[in-house]
Amino acid sequence: MQKKKFLLAIFLGFLILVIILELRLRPTIINFAEAQARWTATNAIHQAILENIATDVTYTDIIKIEKNSQQKVTFMQADVVKINRIQSEATLEVQKTMETLERKRVEFPLGQVLGSHLFAAYGPPVVLHMIPLGTVKVQVDDNFKATGINQTRHRVYLKIESDVKVVVPLASTKVTVKSEVPIADAIIVGEVPETYVLFEEGEGIIKRLQNLSD
Repeated sequence: MQKKKFLLAIFLGFLILVIILELRLRPTIINFAEAQARWTATNAIHQAILENIATDVTYTDIIKIEKNSQQKVTFMQADVVKINRIQSEATLEVQKTMETLERKRVEFPLGQVLGSHLFAAYGPPVVLHMIPLGTVKVQVDDNFKATGINQTRHRVYLKIESDVKVVVPLASTKVTVKSEVPIADAIIVGEVPETYVLFEEGEGIIKRLQNLSD
């Protein structure tokens, strides 16, 4: 009888210890899982865009530049049809990529969560699952940056946003993955015109480029 009580006490003590450790480690595990999910999804998005979209896009495909007789840039305008096509194709590619993540199993040892360099490769594995939530948002954007004397770099990139549900043992959370993937750029030599027309979501938006070097 005494032996049974002793074993029961050990079992209860172990169970209480496990519960205490779980409650204390759960926020750390969730934070680590969120970081792992965000890193995994971001890498997958970049790879999908660079391999399936960016390889077929050149700067002159989407930006039309007009010059005068002295070869000075006088006007720049984005090709709205090609911009919309790229945006649609990128949305489909990212959605397909996010769906493949749902079948991907990510594991990391519990010691890695604790931040210990000595025991980072040890401990029971924590299994991470990612479930895409909702639709993928893709927008085409750009920026200008002075890169030298009388030179300006124009970069066109995709702004991508998607929500992912992160599931770990006994817990789950939602992560918003945001990424910017460049698809084309060019160095413009000489003065950039004050007006650059970029069409976004079917509406003309005028971007003023004064004080570009600031």
